[in-house]
Amino acid sequence: MEDGLPHLLGGEECCFILIVDNDPVNRQVLANALRLENHTVITAESGPEALLQMRDFPELDLIITDWVMPGMSGFVLCKAIRERFVLSELPILVLTASNRPEDIQAAFEAGANDYLSTPVDLREFKARVRTLLDMRKSIRTSVQTEIAFLQAQIKPHFLYNALNAIISVCPDDPDMATELLLDLSQYLRSSFDFQNRGQTVPIEKELELVRSYLALEKARFDDRLNIVFDLPQDTMALVPPLSIQPIVENAVNHGLMQKESGGTVTLSIRQLPGHLVVAVTDDGIGMTLERIADILSEERSEGGIGLRNIQRRLLKMYGAGLSVISMPDQGTTISYTIPRTGTARE
Repeated sequence: MEDGLPHLLGGEECCFILIVDNDPVNRQVLANALRLENHTVITAESGPEALLQMRDFPELDLIITDWVMPGMSGFVLCKAIRERFVLSELPILVLTASNRPEDIQAAFEAGANDYLSTPVDLREFKARVRTLLDMRKSIRTSVQTEIAFLQAQIKPHFLYNALNAIISVCPDDPDMATELLLDLSQYLRSSFDFQNRGQTVPIEKELELVRSYLALEKARFDDRLNIVFDLPQDTMALVPPLSIQPIVENAVNHGLMQKESGGTVTLSIRQLPGHLVVAVTDDGIGMTLERIADILSEERSEGGIGLRNIQRRLLKMYGAGLSVISMPDQGTTISYTIPRTGTARE
């Protein structure tokens, strides 16, 4: 790699691009063209080096790769990238000397977003790059809007109920009231944390929000609410913000508390090779198939805002949404599976 650390350029439209090509002249020409567009560029001369760069610089906006390279081909590199990132999360522009339909088809099947014939025309090259970056920016803006919308859905009655629960324990157990006030403060801070408008956050931040929420509901419902955490130690994964707590809230309010005896909510997280599975299970009243379809439907006008919001964001980011398994009077499990794209960074 010629560049070392990226050249951080000013400018609002600056994006972070990785160029992969075994030809140093091609790398330099393409890098110079993009730097003139005010982008930050790093380069790699092989597929394995590109994967290392991706590990060291997870904030990449676009990868441009040659299709024919010694060792690891562009096809293999694209497949490796798509094991970690979906099309909308990290676009790939393939450069190929072949115009054969079968080669172009292979590029798209490997996970490329677009292709360009070589030798490239720099004007067309810049236009293709701009289109892919605009697409990614548009998707990111849409996701951020969804998150902001969900942040606005904190219901006043939850705050009233939380405050009433704190007031009720204050005379007999002021220490517990203090702890609950801290939980409420943490809940509100996490819910309105505008740093959480990124596409992903450390899972521990999500778990802090869940714990604060459940502590407040436990004070309110007491023995009617039982809580089980089934979590791995030292979880360092990344998840979409506000993607777990609304599912837990749905389980408590629409599952367990609809039963006079209440029940148990279980939050389970599994770290599988290449994937993370988050599941929330309750033994509440359950749901019919019609109810499940209604909750996840785009046309639904009332209720289910949190789940629909999560569903939309998961589909945009990963191409797969929520899985809902439920039986009336037996309970519900709502889960999602996402690729593990690295560990959390401060």
